[in-house]
Amino acid sequence: MSFSMSYAAMFFTPQIISTIFFDGTQVVMILTIHWKI
Repeated sequence: MSFSMSYAAMFFTPQIISTIFFDGTQVVMILTIHWKI
């Protein structure tokens, strides 16, 4: 059980980090465009 949980964490964590990073860059781009306008 512990092994499968750590395996799932290793598998899902990069996806979660990339999703948060992608959403963060989207927010920054939207704010930058908003400030330029």
